[in-house]
Amino acid sequence: MNQRKLLILWMLFLALGVQAQCIFVKSDVRQSMRRVADWQIAHSREVVHGQLNWVNATFYLGLSRWAAIAETENGDGMYYEWLRKLGARNYWQVDQRMYHADDVCVAQMYLDLYRKYGRQEMLIPSQARIDWVISHPSKGSFALDYGDASTLERWTWCDALFMAPPVYARLYSITGDKKYLRFMDREYRATYDHLFDREEHLFYRDHRYIGQKEANGRKVFWGRGNGWVIGGLVEILRELPRGHKSRPFYENLFVEMCERLVGLQRADGFWSASLLDPESYPSPETSGTGFYVYGLAYGVNEGLLSRERFLPAVEKGWKALLSAVEEDGRLGYVQPVGADPRKVARQMTEPYGPGAFLLAGTEIYRMAAGEGTEKNISSERVREIAAMLPDKPQGLGLTYKNREHWNQLLQTPEGQNILKLASESLEKGMPPFVDSLYLHLNKTEIRLPGENMMNARYQYLWRLVLAECMENKKRFLPAIIKGMEELCRQKPWSIPAHDRDLRNYNGTDYYVDLVVATAGNTFAQCVRLLDDRLPIETRALVNCAFREKVFRPIRRCLEETKPFYWFTVKNNWNSVCLAGVTGAALALLPDKEERAYFVAAAEKYQSYGMEGYADDGYCREGVGYYNYGFGAFITLREEVCRATQGQIDFFRLPKFVRLARYGEKIQIQNRVCPAYSDCRIGISPDTFVTDYCNRALGLETGEETCSIPPMDNLSLHFISMFPHQAWPVEMTPEMNRVLEEESDPLHACYEMAELSLHVRWREVPAAWEFLSRPVTMMTVIITMMSVRLLSCREIRLWQEIWAARSLIRATSSVTMLIVIRSRIHTVIRFRWWMANGRIQDGKRKEKCWNAG
Repeated sequence: MNQRKLLILWMLFLALGVQAQCIFVKSDVRQSMRRVADWQIAHSREVVHGQLNWVNATFYLGLSRWAAIAETENGDGMYYEWLRKLGARNYWQVDQRMYHADDVCVAQMYLDLYRKYGRQEMLIPSQARIDWVISHPSKGSFALDYGDASTLERWTWCDALFMAPPVYARLYSITGDKKYLRFMDREYRATYDHLFDREEHLFYRDHRYIGQKEANGRKVFWGRGNGWVIGGLVEILRELPRGHKSRPFYENLFVEMCERLVGLQRADGFWSASLLDPESYPSPETSGTGFYVYGLAYGVNEGLLSRERFLPAVEKGWKALLSAVEEDGRLGYVQPVGADPRKVARQMTEPYGPGAFLLAGTEIYRMAAGEGTEKNISSERVREIAAMLPDKPQGLGLTYKNREHWNQLLQTPEGQNILKLASESLEKGMPPFVDSLYLHLNKTEIRLPGENMMNARYQYLWRLVLAECMENKKRFLPAIIKGMEELCRQKPWSIPAHDRDLRNYNGTDYYVDLVVATAGNTFAQCVRLLDDRLPIETRALVNCAFREKVFRPIRRCLEETKPFYWFTVKNNWNSVCLAGVTGAALALLPDKEERAYFVAAAEKYQSYGMEGYADDGYCREGVGYYNYGFGAFITLREEVCRATQGQIDFFRLPKFVRLARYGEKIQIQNRVCPAYSDCRIGISPDTFVTDYCNRALGLETGEETCSIPPMDNLSLHFISMFPHQAWPVEMTPEMNRVLEEESDPLHACYEMAELSLHVRWREVPAAWEFLSRPVTMMTVIITMMSVRLLSCREIRLWQEIWAARSLIRATSSVTMLIVIRSRIHTVIRFRWWMANGRIQDGKRKEKCWNAG
C-alpha cells in the first residue's frame, strides 16, 4: 500500500514538473505576436523614419521571425509577402551612409529572406556594401562626437553591436568566407574594450557616459542600450558554429551579462530605462525588456543559461510585455529614439519596440506547450474543431476573381441598380461620422438620427464593394480602402441605443451588440470578397479593429468576466450575434485554433437561442422575428457547416425540422400569416429562409437563384448571392419521421401555443372565390384587419371572413370602419383580460382558425 502511495505521489510530482515547464501556450503566444505585428504593419505609413532606417529595420527582423511561424503553423504568407514587397520597392538596398552601422541593420532581414527564397537580388546589395567596408576600413576615433561623422564610422556606441555585427555573421554563414567573421571579431572586440564595464558587467552607451552618475550616485547604464547588445549577441550566436574559435568570447560575454541582468529585473517583470536607478525611471519600458526576454529565453532554450534560475525571469518578463499590449495590438511604453534613460508613458511606441517583442515571442514560442487551459470554452473541444477547419480563413461568398458569377450578377436588375447607386455614392463620398448624431439619443431619447448615420456609413461600403466585384475595374477601390480604414478608426460600431454609457463611443470597453455583429460580419465578408485587391496594410488594420471591437471583448467576457447578455438569452439576439461574430472569425482569423474557439463558443451557446422556440417549432416572437432570428441561425449553421465540412451541423436534431417547416406551416394561405406577438400586419415568411430550409432538408432540388439582397441586413442574406446556398442535412430516421409528420399542408398545430391552423378553402368556395378576385382597397383593409384578429385566441377566422364578405356587399364604408374599430377594441379588451388574469390558462377553449 505504501509503495502504491509513493508511486502516485511520484506521478503527481512528475505531472507538476511537466506543467511547470509548460508555462506558455503556443496558441496564446501566436495570437499575441500576430496582434502586435498587425498593428505595426497597419500603422507603418505613419512612421516618420525612412523605410530603411534602423528604427524600422528592427521591426522587419522581428517580423521575419514571426512570418516563419505564421507560415509554418497557419499557412499564412501575408507577412513574408509584405516584407518581400518592401524589399523589392527599395531594390533590396541598405541605407545611404557607407560606414554607419545603423544603415546596414535592414540587411539582416534581407539576408534571412535570401536564405528562404534564394534570390540573388536579396543578397547582392548587402554583400556589396559590407565588402566595400571591409576593403576600406575606417580609422575613425572611438570618442563619439555627433559633430564629427568619422566618429560614427566604427561601432562606437553600444546600439551598433545589434545593427551591424549580425550582418557580418550572416554573410559568413551564407558564403563561408571567413573575412566577414574576421572583420566582425576585430571591430566587436574594439568596442568591447572601450565600452564594457567589467565591474558592473554592462555596456556604457558610448564614451560620453563613462564617469557620469545617476541621481542615486550609480553609474549610467541605459536599459535599451544593453538590450541592443543582448539582442545582437543572440543574433551572432545563432550564426557561429559550436566549434568556432571565436564563439567562446561571445558566449561567455552573453552569459556574463545575463547573470547581471537577471538581478536587475523589477518585481513587475520589466527592466527600467536606467538599469541601476529604477527609482528615477519608475515607468515600464518595453523595448529593452523585449530584448532581455529574447536573450534570456534564447539562453534557456539553448542550454546556455540555467532553466531553474532564468525561466522565472523569462515568464515575468513576457507577462510584463503582454500587459503593455493594447486590445488592438499597439505596444506601449516604448522609449522614443534616444541615447540614454528617459521618462516613458504608455502611449509611446516606436517600431523597434514591436520588433523586440516579436523576437522575444519567437523564443517564448519555442518553450510553449500545445495545450491551453481556457476556463469556459473547452480547450480540448477547440483543438478538435481546429482539426476540422481549413488551413486558411474562408468567407461565405466567391471572391471578385470568379468573373463568371459576378458578371451574371451584374446583368441582373439588382446588379445594375447597385452599380448606379454605388456610382452616386462614389461622387458624394462616405457619410461622415457625426458625434452629435451619435450622442443625440442620450439627449433626446430619439434613436433614428444616430442609427441612420451609422447604417449609412456601413451601407456605403457594402454598396461599393459589391459594385467593385461586379465591375472589376478598380474604380471603386480607393474609396473602399479609405472607407474601410475610416470604419476601423471609428471607435463605436454599435448603435447609440446599445451604448447608453458611451463606453463604445469612448473606446474604454467594447460591447458587441446586434449591429456590431451583423455589420461586422458583412465587413469581414467584404474583405474576403476583395481578397488580394486590398493592401496588406489595410487588411492588417481590419484585423486590429476586429480584435479590439469584437474578438477580444468576446474572449474576455467568456473567460475573464461574464458572458454578454445575448449569449444566454432565449430570443433572436442569441442567433444574430453568434452568426455575426462566428462568421467574422471564420472569414478573418488566420489561426485555426483562434477560429475554432469562436466555433466552439457558438456550438456551446446556440442552444439558448433555440430554447426560445417551442419543441413543436412554434416561434414565440412572431413571423417577423422568425425571419430575423431564425434567418440568422441559418447563417450561423451554414458558416459552421462549410467550415467543418458538415462535421458540425446545428440542424441535425428533430426540433430543427419543425423549426424549418414553421415558415411554410404558419401561412394561412398564399403567404398570409397571423400577426401575433411583436409582428406587424402583412409580414410573411422570408422566401429565402423557407427556400433554404427546403433545400437543406432535401425538399427542393431545383435550380438555385442568386440575387443581391437589400443592404439593411446584408449579412443575414449574404449567402443568397452565391451558389450552393444550403448545406444538405444528414437526416436521421427520427428526423425523417418528423418531416413526414410536418408534411400536411392544410393543418398546423402548435400545442404549446394552444393554436391550430386549418386551411379549408374547399369548404367555403364562395368566400374564397370572392376574396381571391380583384377587390377594392377597403376589401384589402377589412381582410388585413381580419388577419390581425388572428392574434386573438378566441376569434374564429372563418367568422371574420364571412363577416367581411357580408359587410363588403351590404354596408357603407362608414359602417365598415365602425365595425373595424369595434373589433380592434375587442382584441385590446381580450389582451387586457389575459394580462390581468381574467382568463385563466386552465380554462381552455378550442383554438381553431379557419381560412376560406
